[in-house]
Amino acid sequence: PEMSRKEAAGLAELVARLSDLTPRGVRTDRSTLLPFLRARKGSVKNAEAYYRKAVEYRYDRLRMHELDTHWNLEAYERILAPWWTRGGILGHGLKGQVVGFERFGRCRFAELLDAIPWEILLRLDAVHMQRTLAAFEEDSLRRGRPTVATLVLDLEGLGVECLNFKTARAYGKLISYRDMIMPNMLSHILVIRSPKAFAQTFKLFSYILDPVTRDKVQIVSGHEESLACLRRHIGNDMIPAYLGGERCINGDPNCAMILGTADPGPVPEKALRRLRDSIARGEQEQRAARGARLAEDGAVPAGREREAGFGVGDCLGCCMGPRLRGVVG
Repeated sequence: PEMSRKEAAGLAELVARLSDLTPRGVRTDRSTLLPFLRARKGSVKNAEAYYRKAVEYRYDRLRMHELDTHWNLEAYERILAPWWTRGGILGHGLKGQVVGFERFGRCRFAELLDAIPWEILLRLDAVHMQRTLAAFEEDSLRRGRPTVATLVLDLEGLGVECLNFKTARAYGKLISYRDMIMPNMLSHILVIRSPKAFAQTFKLFSYILDPVTRDKVQIVSGHEESLACLRRHIGNDMIPAYLGGERCINGDPNCAMILGTADPGPVPEKALRRLRDSIARGEQEQRAARGARLAEDGAVPAGREREAGFGVGDCLGCCMGPRLRGVVG
């Protein structure tokens, strides 16, 4: 992307300041750090602090650098799909920006917040965000331009269980963590078909959001007002037909192939149990395989392969228990 001399100099300084992270395998290249610099409006000092905070979250807390080798991706991506955030990328807006839709009102966020540990929920969302980031990067490479996106949050179906401080605060934290994975990529966040009470609830947790992100949020209620808001940013051909636009996927006005479908019922205990068992089993299998590889390389003594790799499965016996359910940190 084009940069002014001042921005280029700030980016070079930021790369130098963060060079101590490179030996850890943390990316400190210019393309990675530029969004963090812009998210802090050119302040090198603030961008450095923001990136170090993101590294702490992504590498130390969630260990996302082990996503392909230590996480059970099938469990995180598929088991709770009918009840987790439904969404996808529908195309491009009036200014060429990527258009992402999320039918948040149809997911069971408040219920899942009480049903599974916060750390597991963060991992569920991190996988969702990593897939979205990959799609953004692919689009950027294809078109030869930096990724800028408009995110549409459709709140139709949002229940009163989500309109409380606990749930709003948790979702606010989730958005702040998303910013650490995909900083400064959104030009607008359009919250449509919002319940009247949501605007007031938003005020309770908006302080948690990154100020740059908070300033991009627009909240509208009602079908006609929401459609008018969308048309200011997105062509009618990219607005799903269920909202009054022309976009259908294989004749489906709900564009379910991209935006997914949602189960209107509560999350069954069977699905939660399957998630717990699948994560534990998958982590143990990956740990054993990693231990075997290390033993083959002579890195650990023979017979101690299963001790070689520690994964999330090792702590599921306690962290899936009720004492940590609903804890947000």
